[in-house]
Amino acid sequence: MAVYVYCDANHGRHRELDGIIFNDIVCNRFGFSPIQDIRLFASLFSALRKEAPDVVQTITMKPNLYGGLAVRLYNLLFRRDVRLVMTNPGLGRLFASGGRRGEWIRRIATFAFKVALAPPSAHVVFENVGDRRHWVRLGIVKRERTSIVRGAGIEFDDYSMKRERDPTGPTRILFAGRLIYQKGIGVFLEAAKNVLAHDANVEFWIAGASDPIDPDHFPVHLNTSVDPRIKFLGHTSDMPKVLSEVDIVCLPTVYGEGIPRILIEAAATGLAIVASDQIGCRAIVRDMVTGRLVPRRDGKVNSKELSDMLFWLLENPEMVKIFGQRAREFVIQNGFDQCSIDENYSSIILQ
Repeated sequence: MAVYVYCDANHGRHRELDGIIFNDIVCNRFGFSPIQDIRLFASLFSALRKEAPDVVQTITMKPNLYGGLAVRLYNLLFRRDVRLVMTNPGLGRLFASGGRRGEWIRRIATFAFKVALAPPSAHVVFENVGDRRHWVRLGIVKRERTSIVRGAGIEFDDYSMKRERDPTGPTRILFAGRLIYQKGIGVFLEAAKNVLAHDANVEFWIAGASDPIDPDHFPVHLNTSVDPRIKFLGHTSDMPKVLSEVDIVCLPTVYGEGIPRILIEAAATGLAIVASDQIGCRAIVRDMVTGRLVPRRDGKVNSKELSDMLFWLLENPEMVKIFGQRAREFVIQNGFDQCSIDENYSSIILQ
């Protein structure tokens, strides 16, 4: 069995690793450009003709859209029955953008997804029940041709329980993720300033990089704090090490998440979590059980409400420990490990 991966990740053309053959493909992740998107569709269709696969798995919104249409056209023109497995790790911005232009884009995309997923062999994987419910309600796919897989999986052995903290040392609160406003970095910093104005023995760590190409990017160079208790770590390759050094993970996101990986990692480390009350975060955080959920009001998280919850945790360190223990037990017992996820995808792809 041969496995071919086409991605926009600068792997180099036709590079082989562990029997998997990688090829570059250009994909503009942000927005829609007729010329660039036609080129992407043509590249995907060309890849299908070259590799003649039996199964195609697409991942994330734009590859799902154009890859799905390319598979449908390929099957029609060459009388093939290539099976499509479309993977949605969250619905991102496409199904959340506002305004008249956003509504028209959603309508066009919804129709295109229906076309791509019309063959009865096509299958869609979601990370949470809310995203699946939304697509089924829009008539994009029938429920019986969908599955729920809880994230991409992690190796629990890489994430040890948080060691006992020094009661005299600072409590460390971590934000980790892409530095875009929808992920909640702006609200996190506002809440940090509120907390630091009243509690000196706290540190706020920020792990992640800003992508200037993203129209929603957070300009780190304009927001580097003069307060030494707010620390920008930049891109971090060793997340288990960072998590072992903090006490609470905070993700006040309003982005179209599937299940945020950082929440799975935090739970595996035995950390208390504060996250926004939306479907992807609720897959890990149960309010007053494994952490705290901050309400979303009119699609936003209020920094005052977030800082109030952080204050509550700082005043109740015993609950921080209890939430962390329960969170770790939850992810271990409910199939978030790499082996379980791999088995789920294998059964879906090879069925």
